[in-house]
Amino acid sequence: MIKTIKSSLVPLLLSAVFLAGCTDPSRVVATEVPPEEDAASAGGRCPETTKTTTSLPNNAGQTQTCLVTLPNSRFSSVPVIATVTNGGSYTLICNKGGTWSATASISICPAPQIVAPTPTPTPTPTTKSRGIRMDPGYFYGSNSGQTAAQIAKDVVTTIKAAKVNTIYLYAYNSVYGAFYPTTYSNTSVESGLGSGNIFGAVTAEAKLQGLKIVAVVPLTNFKKVWDNNPTWRVKQAGGADYTAFPGTYLLSASSPEYRAWYAGFINDLVARNPNIDQVEAVEPTLDFYWSGQPDQHPAALAKFNTQYPGSAIGSQNWLDFRAKEFLSLIALFNQTVHANNKESAVVNTWTINSSTGKLASSLAVRNGTGFDFVGTATLTGTSKTDHLITEFIWQQWFAEYGNALFNPQWITGIASEYTNTLRAAGSTSDLIIHVEISNFSGGYNSTTPTIDQFAQNMAATALTPNGVSVYDYNQIRTRGAFTALSNW
Repeated sequence: MIKTIKSSLVPLLLSAVFLAGCTDPSRVVATEVPPEEDAASAGGRCPETTKTTTSLPNNAGQTQTCLVTLPNSRFSSVPVIATVTNGGSYTLICNKGGTWSATASISICPAPQIVAPTPTPTPTPTTKSRGIRMDPGYFYGSNSGQTAAQIAKDVVTTIKAAKVNTIYLYAYNSVYGAFYPTTYSNTSVESGLGSGNIFGAVTAEAKLQGLKIVAVVPLTNFKKVWDNNPTWRVKQAGGADYTAFPGTYLLSASSPEYRAWYAGFINDLVARNPNIDQVEAVEPTLDFYWSGQPDQHPAALAKFNTQYPGSAIGSQNWLDFRAKEFLSLIALFNQTVHANNKESAVVNTWTINSSTGKLASSLAVRNGTGFDFVGTATLTGTSKTDHLITEFIWQQWFAEYGNALFNPQWITGIASEYTNTLRAAGSTSDLIIHVEISNFSGGYNSTTPTIDQFAQNMAATALTPNGVSVYDYNQIRTRGAFTALSNW
């Protein structure tokens, strides 16, 4: 999406411009010029010229963008990255040395507009991701009496025949523990299949058959850690623990001790399972009821009161602050995964408008839950979220609202809106859509997709450019619905 902004109305932050001349004084397209590159254009037709020079410290030899402010005598000052040419001629020089410097001259043409570049999307993968979610806890019913190796052979062979190329394999259950052996502090190992390393067995078989493995883990929900470390917990007013509902044991993104433990947990997971391809943080949520109260952990309150003295809990400053704290833990997760040479992934549900079937604003979701979709999708560098999986489950919203807009084909439109929204925000993450065969109950009714509806839903996903994640192996097998996957 190309976004046009009047330079007379707002300041701009754009990539460096390399444009020859002022052939169209009403329109300039911003394109990228790397740092340390000399750029020049000849000619000029406007009488007003201003030069500005700025210096930035040498950043230990690392690449750094030059920032200059070009006063515009016709309009307001326009701060830009490197330079913006409204028209005429300019010269840009960024030299590495003791300092970085940028010198620019611009000529002001009448009533210019600046057209920002469309964010560069992640190249479309050669093979579209077709992922199925698999919880080893369900193997007790579907594969009773089999060894870990036998289970792995059975399930991987079955799903590969259904055109699956990626397995989202649950590695750690918040209550029962790891599905692989580990002695890492404050963890437990699931006593049956976990002790037999079912996670390792499925991983080995998947790699043998050419499938990718995504290790699915919680971000902040760990019962044993919660039990053993009361001071690490998410807090409400007065220091009370925040327990959203049974089965949630939420740890604070603001607790330095928890953050250190969690980074170590990811390191241990990858060290014990080196053949995985990705690690995914599953459904990270701070505030399940949109109350605006958690997380009032002492470390969070101390930081908040320093940054926003006099601001109240529940204010917009507070909502902004807690979302940034939560996002910083997601960034730490991504950094730790990348340090282990694996790709990172995050999955969550984006709230939907009940009457229009469109996305609720990312800001509303962020203020309500503490999870920031745009923030997560636009992290960069080692903090980047490589894959963002978003849940768009038609029957969830139909069961809640009874609006006929929510049907198996709804996925195509909402996937397009989702992709366009995050690309326009600057995301280069791989954007994946998630669907389910599951039953959902809500304020309107209880809805279980028929096999035909599930097949229609899977066929509709094929009309999108996005990769797909589907939940889950156990239900699809139990209901005999694998033929529906031939449509994706």
